[in-house]
Amino acid sequence: MKHFLIVFLGLFLYHTGFGQIAIGDDGKYYDKNNNLYTGIYKEYFYNGSVKTEMQLNKGIKEGKIKIYFKSGQLNEIRSYRKNKMHGKWETWNGKGIKIGEANYFKGAKHGKWLIWDDKGILRYDMSYKRGEKTGTWYIYDENGNLADSKKYK
Repeated sequence: MKHFLIVFLGLFLYHTGFGQIAIGDDGKYYDKNNNLYTGIYKEYFYNGSVKTEMQLNKGIKEGKIKIYFKSGQLNEIRSYRKNKMHGKWETWNGKGIKIGEANYFKGAKHGKWLIWDDKGILRYDMSYKRGEKTGTWYIYDENGNLADSKKYK
């Protein structure tokens, strides 16, 4: 019964437009009164589970954005500052295994980037500085053994 009420409430809120916001031509988020939206905004799947949860400030992305699978399991965490990618981004597969970690600074790739396969084995270890490849990049095989590397300035 509790599950039914949660799904019903989610569908009710979704279909009534309560709390709905829209993206304007300027790329900013507006409420139903056409005011720039500030607060936490959530979008839902038809089954009532949260699809996206984001923090907005005066119509722009500010802080964490969480993206979920239809099952309710976390898929991604993204980080923004003043509507630009900024900070750590993380991705998990449907089994809950972390498959990606990336870092941004003011919209540019910056810092360590790591990619794992669906089994959780590290496959790529890369670094960026202000959007440019830097340092030594490492590529690992399906067993996690170093297969190749390349050095960037």
